[in-house]
Amino acid sequence: MSEPPSEPKAKPARPLNRWSVGTLSVLQIVFLAITLVALNYLAENHFQRIDYSREGNYTLSPRTKNYLKGQDLSEHEKPIKWIMAFRRSSPFYERVRAIAEEYARLSDGKIELEFVDPLRSSDRAQEVIAAYGLPLTKDLIIMDARKDDGPVSSEETVSSDDPEADKKPSRILNPNIKIVVAEDMVVYTTVDNQRRPTGFQGEDVLTARLVESIEGRARKMVFLSDKSRIDIENENSPLKSLQSTLLFQNVELRGINLSGLEEIPADVEGVAMVAPKYDVTDAE
Repeated sequence: MSEPPSEPKAKPARPLNRWSVGTLSVLQIVFLAITLVALNYLAENHFQRIDYSREGNYTLSPRTKNYLKGQDLSEHEKPIKWIMAFRRSSPFYERVRAIAEEYARLSDGKIELEFVDPLRSSDRAQEVIAAYGLPLTKDLIIMDARKDDGPVSSEETVSSDDPEADKKPSRILNPNIKIVVAEDMVVYTTVDNQRRPTGFQGEDVLTARLVESIEGRARKMVFLSDKSRIDIENENSPLKSLQSTLLFQNVELRGINLSGLEEIPADVEGVAMVAPKYDVTDAE
C-alpha cells in the first residue's frame, strides 16, 4: 500500500527586526512633534481676528489703525505703558479689555498693556497708587508715554480771584501721562430724570488720549469769535461739534476777538474763521 504524499515543509518565519520598528516609531513621534511646533508657530504669528459683533464693537477704525502704524508711535523712544485698573465686576470690563488688547496688538510692541484689578491685586494696586498718586476709586486706564524717567507730577502755581487764595500750588500730572476714566467712554442719556448709558465711545476717547500722551500738551487753535455769530450754548451747535472733533486730535479750540488785537499769540498754531458774517478790516 502506497504512503500518502508528505506535506511540504513550512519555511521558518523571518525574525522580527525590532530595531527598524523602534526607529519608525521614533521618527513618527519626531515628525508629529515638528508638525505641532510648526502649527503653533503659524497660529501665533499668522492669524486673523474676526469680529462677529453686530456693530463691529471690537474692531478699530482705519483712522486708529493708521495712527498705530504711523510715525508718531513707531518713533517713540520707549514703549507706552497702559495700566488698565478695572474691577472685573465692572459692566464695561470685557469690552474695554478687548479694545485695549487690540491697541496693544496693532502697536507692534509700542504699547505695553497691564491689567490690574484693585480688588484682587491689592499689592499691585498700592504700587500704582504710590507711583502715580492716583486713588483707584474709579475704573480707569493710565497712559504713561514719558520718554525718560522724569517726575510723574509737578507743582504749578494757579492764580485765583480770591487774594487770600492766590498763588496756591497745585499738583498736576506730567503732560505725557493721561487718565481715561471709564465713565468718559460711555455715552449717557437722561430719560425720565434717569441717566442711562446709551452708547459707547471707547475707541474715540482712547485714541484721543493716546495722541495727547505722546504729544504732551494740547496744541492751541483759535477762532475769530467777533467775526462769527454762532450759537455756542446749544448742544447741537456746529462750534461744539468742531471743538469735539479737534479735541480727539489733541487740538484745543478757543475763541478770540480779532478787533483790537495787535498780534496772534505765539503759542497758537492755527486760526479759524467759523461761519464768518462780518468783513475783516484792513488793519485786522
